[in-house]
Amino acid sequence: MKKKYLPVITVSLMTLALSGCPSPTLSSSPVYLAGEYIGGSGYAVACYWNGTTKQDLPGGSGNAVANSITVSGSTVYTAGYYNNGAMNVACYWVGTTKYDLPSGASAPGSMANSIFVIGGTVYTSGEYWNGTTYIACYWAGTTKQDLPADVSGTKPAFAYSIYVSGGTVYTAGYYFSTVTSKNVPCYWNGTTKVDLNAGITTYSGQANSIYVSGGAIYTAGHYFTGVGVSTACYWADTTRQDLSTPVGQADALSLVVSNGVLYTAGDYFVSGTGYTACYWTGTVRQDLPAAAGQTTGVSVSGGTVYTSGHYTNASTFLACYWTDTTKTDLPGNSAIAYSIVVQ
Repeated sequence: MKKKYLPVITVSLMTLALSGCPSPTLSSSPVYLAGEYIGGSGYAVACYWNGTTKQDLPGGSGNAVANSITVSGSTVYTAGYYNNGAMNVACYWVGTTKYDLPSGASAPGSMANSIFVIGGTVYTSGEYWNGTTYIACYWAGTTKQDLPADVSGTKPAFAYSIYVSGGTVYTAGYYFSTVTSKNVPCYWNGTTKVDLNAGITTYSGQANSIYVSGGAIYTAGHYFTGVGVSTACYWADTTRQDLSTPVGQADALSLVVSNGVLYTAGDYFVSGTGYTACYWTGTVRQDLPAAAGQTTGVSVSGGTVYTSGHYTNASTFLACYWTDTTKTDLPGNSAIAYSIVVQ
C-alpha cells in the first residue's frame, strides 16, 4: 500500500461541469471517496466509493491508485496513477473514463495527487521523474506546467494539492533545498514559489493541502522538531499555527474553510499506542474512534464534518469515513480512502 505521506488531499466543492464528458449515474449518497484496494491479482485497484458503493477505475497491468476526488453536477472526477508495465502514469478519470497526463517521465514515472475542476477545465497536481529527480508540476487539462524548486534544479519537489481561485492556480507541497539541506514546505502561486519555513530552522517539513478563502491562502502539513518528532500545523499565508497532539509524530493532511471556520484532518502517532485519527476545528482537536486509525481528507457540509481514512484490524487496512465521530466502513480488501468530498 502507499506510504502515509504520499496521498493528497481533498479538493474544493466549488467545481463546475466539464462539458462534453460522460456523466455516470450516481446513487443517492452525497459522500464520495477516492482510494484503492488490493484486488485478486495482488495489485492495488483504483476506485471510488459513493457512500458504501464501490466503483472500480480502469488501470494498466500493475498497481493503480485514486488519490483525489471531486464531484460536479452528476459527474465524478478522480486523479491518481496506474502502472503500464514499465512505469507509473499520472492520470485522471471522468466517471470511469481514464485520461493520461503527459509528462515525458522516465521510470519510475509520474503521479497525479490532487484534482480541481472549474470553468470546464480539469486541473491536477503531481510530479514526474525526469531521469534525475522528481519535478513538481500541475496540468491544466493535459498541458503540463513545471514548478520551480531548488536553485540547483537537481533535487526533488512534489506538488500534493491544487486549488484554483480567481484564475490563479495554487499548489502546495515541498522541495529539497541544497541551501538548507532539508525538505522545505511551500506553496506555488502560479509558478511563484513561497516557502513556509518560518520557525523551522533545523528539521524538515512539508505542506500537504491548500485552500483559498477570503483572500487568504491556507496550507496544512507538518514540520519536524526532533528526530522522530513532528508537529501538525497549518499556515495562514506564511504565518504558522501549530495543532496540538500528544508528543510523537503528527501530521495535518487536509483542510477546508467553511463559514469562516478552518477544519483540518490528520493523525498522530505515539510510541506504544499507535496512530490516532483526528481532526481540528480551528485548533481544537477531536479524536476519531478506530484502532490504529489514520485520516487523509476532510469535507464539511451543513456544519457536519466528514473525514476519510483507514484503520487497522487484524493486520489489514479497512477503508472508512467518519461523519463527525461516527465511523462507516467501506468495502474492499486492504483498502484505503485518500480523499473525501460531500456534494
